[in-house]
Amino acid sequence: LSIADLLMGCYLIITASANICYAGRYPENLELWQRSWACLTASFLIALSSLMSTFILFFVTLDRYLYLIYPFSDKRISYPVILTILILL
Repeated sequence: LSIADLLMGCYLIITASANICYAGRYPENLELWQRSWACLTASFLIALSSLMSTFILFFVTLDRYLYLIYPFSDKRISYPVILTILILL
């Protein structure tokens, strides 16, 4: 989750920079902003950050659920599987 929060911080820095750059002139520069690399990067970062947070929280919830429902069973997510999932995210 900390990496997802870091990506969100990068998104906010890009957005704040654009706000300072286009202060008072955003409507005239709307198309210029939307085609810039900064806008594309910010869009990618916000989507990636949101998806990472959602998936990580889902897997934490699934793990807790399995521990509660099957406390004496082997139906648990192993550490290598968790590590692989997090790397793939």
